[in-house]
Amino acid sequence: MNNSTTEEHKQRRLEAWGVFLFFVFILGGLVSGFLLANKTTAKIKTALQAKALTMTSFINPADILLLAGDESDIGNIKYQELKSRLIEANSYNGEIRSTYILGKSPSGELFYYLDSENSASAMYSEPGTTYAMRSSKELAMFNQGLAYVDGPYTNSFGKWVSAYAPIFNTQTGLAFAKIGIDMPADEYSQTWASVFFATFAVGFFIAFVVLIFALYLKKVIHLLRRGASELSMVKNQKKAIEDSTAKVGIGYFKWNRSTDDLFMSDFLAQSFGLESNTKFANFKIHISDEEVNDFESKIIQACTSGNNTLAYDLNFKLPNSQIKALRINCNFSQIYQNDPKVVEGTIAYI
Repeated sequence: MNNSTTEEHKQRRLEAWGVFLFFVFILGGLVSGFLLANKTTAKIKTALQAKALTMTSFINPADILLLAGDESDIGNIKYQELKSRLIEANSYNGEIRSTYILGKSPSGELFYYLDSENSASAMYSEPGTTYAMRSSKELAMFNQGLAYVDGPYTNSFGKWVSAYAPIFNTQTGLAFAKIGIDMPADEYSQTWASVFFATFAVGFFIAFVVLIFALYLKKVIHLLRRGASELSMVKNQKKAIEDSTAKVGIGYFKWNRSTDDLFMSDFLAQSFGLESNTKFANFKIHISDEEVNDFESKIIQACTSGNNTLAYDLNFKLPNSQIKALRINCNFSQIYQNDPKVVEGTIAYI
């Protein structure tokens, strides 16, 4: 497998991981949203059940036992007192639509003792009206004297969440009635939906960021590897050029005459036995003073004549004591009063 194929395989694997994590976070957002929404709405149900239990404290069980559980109760003062208490209790809870008390007939059916609705309301139930049970569980919960929450469910009046709490006979200790409260399910459903979609949105955002990051990382890695490849190519080309120029004895130099700093390409410095970054003073000790002075004089003359280039031959004493003829081709920059600050160019063996 060649390098390009390996590189392509790595990029595809990184992209696949990005897509995989994208769907992981999407699924995580869905599951987390579902669980958190259920947990939040469960708290609403718990609070609603607590309200139903609290409302039983407004009711004296003995007063209910004085009711007949039919239309004749409408004129009963106890009925009127109990209804007033339900209306009052209902007024303290703005989210509650209706409050009512249910009883059980000898035949096992549940019926309304009374409710908090105005008699003109479509939701009003006269005393003795049969309560439409949604399942047999309701009767079982009534018989066991258990508090519970039901819903959301839908009936002819809308969609509701209801809570129920038992009312016990103080003489027998048995549940003989229960109080119910109905809350419109709109707020419940909206809360569930808002929590679910907010949590899912967070998961989706994270998934999107992960996917974009993976694609971006893929691009960055590709560019870095491409850059590294191109840099390696440039280095190889540079080395090839240096190797070829070294064979003919050509190299680059730059001399700052103000600071006396001298830079030479690696092979020149090595062949002269000097550092690449050195001082011109270390270079000229290998040349006779006469040639050095003449070289500097020729630089000034060239600048005075308006030239910014110079070709000059001189003799250099190599580390092995061999004298080597050099040709310096240079140009000048930062010239001030015919005196250049920088001299740079090439040096070649003659």
